[in-house]
Amino acid sequence: MKATIDISAIMKAADDAGPALDKHIGQALATASIAIADRARLVHDYIDRTQLLTNSIQAGPVSGSVFHGGLRVDIEAGGIGGVNYARYIEKGTKTIRARMFLENALEDQIDAARQRVEVAVGRAFEEVGL
Repeated sequence: MKATIDISAIMKAADDAGPALDKHIGQALATASIAIADRARLVHDYIDRTQLLTNSIQAGPVSGSVFHGGLRVDIEAGGIGGVNYARYIEKGTKTIRARMFLENALEDQIDAARQRVEVAVGRAFEEVGL
């Protein structure tokens, strides 16, 4: 007597999950990064007389792959318009206290970002039949 368990369908679905995970998690990360950038632009304790620093806060594109080094998205400040002082406002200097507008925005939004990713994983697995 012999019993056989065939998991070939599950293995195929797992192989297919990579692109679906990239797509769905990538969308979740893109949405999360926009929310973080929006939060950083709205909630900060620095005075921005020119609005250059605030307007320079942007969510970048999602890059990478879940199974090849992971997905990544950066939220940056100072990358446009010659705002080369953003890191000094964020981290502080000997004479300027740190304002941590990016770090605080990330902290405020991290739970929502995790929830978006969890939902995205579920959608990806549904898409491939897992």
